[in-house]
Amino acid sequence: MTRWLCRVLPEELAALPEQTEDALTLGIQGWLLPVQQNTVSDLLRLLSDWPASMQLCLELLELECPLDLLDQALFHPSRATFQGRPMLLVRPDGEFPVAVLDHLGLHQVAVFGPCAKKEFCGLAGWIPPADSNGLLNYAWFLKRAHFRGAHPDLLLPAVRALDLDQMDAFVAADAEMYQAWLQLESAWSALQVNGEEDATVLIDSWVGHQRWWGPEQTSSTTTCQPQNLRERSDSERQWGVMHPSHLAIAIHGFYLDRMASILQQLPPGGDQEGWPPLDLYVSTPSHQLATAAECIRRLNWPRVRVFGVPNRGRDFAPFVLHLLPAILEVGHGCVLKLHTKASTHMNFGGAWAYHMESSLLSPALFEHFQESDELGVVTPQGTLLPMSLNLADNVAWMQHLAALNSVPTSSLLGCHFPAGSMFFAKTDALLPLLNFDLSLDDFEPEAGQVDGTLAHALERWTGVAVESRGYRQAHAPGDASLVPDFGFRHALRTVPKIQAPAKALPLYQEPGDFEPFQIQAQELCDQGFTVVDLGHDRIAALAERIKTDLGENFDLVAWRAQGGEGDLRLQDAWRNSSAVRELALLPELQQLLRCCWGREPFAFQTLNFPVGTQQHIHSDAVHFHTEPPGFMCGIWVALEPIHPHAGPLEYLPGSHRLPYLQCRDVGVLQQPGVTPDQRIFHNRWTEAEHRYGLERQQFTPQLGQALIWSANLIHGGSAVIDPARTRWSQVTHYFFEGCSYYTPLLSDWPDGDVAWRQPLNIARDNSPAEVDR
Repeated sequence: MTRWLCRVLPEELAALPEQTEDALTLGIQGWLLPVQQNTVSDLLRLLSDWPASMQLCLELLELECPLDLLDQALFHPSRATFQGRPMLLVRPDGEFPVAVLDHLGLHQVAVFGPCAKKEFCGLAGWIPPADSNGLLNYAWFLKRAHFRGAHPDLLLPAVRALDLDQMDAFVAADAEMYQAWLQLESAWSALQVNGEEDATVLIDSWVGHQRWWGPEQTSSTTTCQPQNLRERSDSERQWGVMHPSHLAIAIHGFYLDRMASILQQLPPGGDQEGWPPLDLYVSTPSHQLATAAECIRRLNWPRVRVFGVPNRGRDFAPFVLHLLPAILEVGHGCVLKLHTKASTHMNFGGAWAYHMESSLLSPALFEHFQESDELGVVTPQGTLLPMSLNLADNVAWMQHLAALNSVPTSSLLGCHFPAGSMFFAKTDALLPLLNFDLSLDDFEPEAGQVDGTLAHALERWTGVAVESRGYRQAHAPGDASLVPDFGFRHALRTVPKIQAPAKALPLYQEPGDFEPFQIQAQELCDQGFTVVDLGHDRIAALAERIKTDLGENFDLVAWRAQGGEGDLRLQDAWRNSSAVRELALLPELQQLLRCCWGREPFAFQTLNFPVGTQQHIHSDAVHFHTEPPGFMCGIWVALEPIHPHAGPLEYLPGSHRLPYLQCRDVGVLQQPGVTPDQRIFHNRWTEAEHRYGLERQQFTPQLGQALIWSANLIHGGSAVIDPARTRWSQVTHYFFEGCSYYTPLLSDWPDGDVAWRQPLNIARDNSPAEVDR
């Protein structure tokens, strides 16, 4: 377990004795005590009555240090040690006084400083609380940890949770990011010192750690505990005679349509189109073995071996248990490993799979690879990643595999691995993958895991295996922008401070502008929303027509069978339902909007819902925005009485006055081929809710009541407690004329490319889709 030492500020020393129990509860095992001229007396007093349960370590904030204080700390029974020596940290970069240096040498102290020096045994990290050049991007610090790899010096990495006063100096900072960062650095530190008790992470803020790390969190990472569940239905089909001089194609065909698509891009059996002769090895779930074999026969592949396997261990269990041994048995020198990648947990998974397949399905690439004696693996561009990436989820399995192979874990940090597990490989470079004597029972049962399993660890061990055999790994030519943004790889260290507007609603000089809707205008200005009643009977009639028109589009039985998971909605149903269109264009709503905003409104989008969305709180302004700002709104209409257990709409009154968010505010710049979604803002909205004391309210209206909200009001869908209840409703989004319209989520506003919109007008535009310009 990695040791966490927490830095203490000088002003926190007086209250430190009362903090011990809380610190231990939150995983802190020792204090880093600040040494400067005005803290010496406080430190001497603390050391005289130090709790045995907490380690202590001095950190010199000034190079001068009383030798008696050094002696008391370095010989204290609770002193923190590193490799058996007392620890001392030094913050300033300068020359030690000779007396202090001699004293430390006499006691063989392990000194960690801010830079590499002969008197230091390593480096001590520190995270600045602010930067004069702009807002610090919290994601950049995680990026640095993800892509650190092996460090040339012994390093004590640092993390910083933020107190409230520091929030304005950062973007993209929240508790979830901090917890991921701390766990990542803990895993990295454990590998650096080969799992010894000296593994250490420095925590820069005690106040911040209390905010963002609760007792329910744990400092331990994923453990490797496979379950011995016997799944045995292995069988196979084979035809044709393989030959060792042929190129082996290994495919895990979980999705047979994707497998067929891949095979159609290769000449059956090869020996044409620039390819050498090709022998095909396929694994597929046992229940579709016959279907897979028939599919391959129809594609006229002449030499094939198909294994039916349990759905366990993703593509890597079949590869190391069946395909690779069969390939080695024949004596193939090279293999092209592919699989029918889905990555359903990533919006970008399909594009990534296409990038990997198109990069590797190249006979010229294989010819280059085969002719190189140095290359052991070639991966698609951008997929050869450092071992430190997402290490926290995988460290337990990596330590286990290293122990089985008698490999020091520190050596793993210098390795890279082929993320996505598609590559060309020399088969003898993969031999170490078979050293573990694995069986199917070693692999976790399939449970939709996205990382942290033995299969994911073996994907990483591929790089270790290749490099241990003396081979080199390399990228194929291609476009790295098509690879997902692993480890915040595109994050910048700082983002510019941009002055955002203070209010979401435009201001008017003449009170008469709001006649006869002064009350609604005042509520929109003060709260960000207003509620109106559109009349029971008329909306009831429209609701019946809407339910009849749209009902067959929603599978409520399947939705309930899944426990209410998933977001059932239908966008722009006004194209096919006159009732949806009529509700979006109600004249009295048009008149209210015209009076309150002072410009002509037009409806440009409808959304219809049969049940609650349970959607994360958000602001529509990141999707739909105007210049000048504020000329967009939404109207939510109840098509039936809404029960509190049906997942009603929820909103945060007053949140419309928060600054509008742009991608740069959370440290994101647009990248070719990468489409961000609103989750990049989720942490900012949640943080704003707690920081400003905003209280969620639920809208549980009667049929015909409507809630009108201004552009920046934070709202979402509350939890569905009873999935048996429906929540029929319609949302219409409106712009106002005389503005420019754009999508902040897809823009580098204000000084980069902007995703301008040409919104349609439902009242007069029947074009099939909105056009962006």
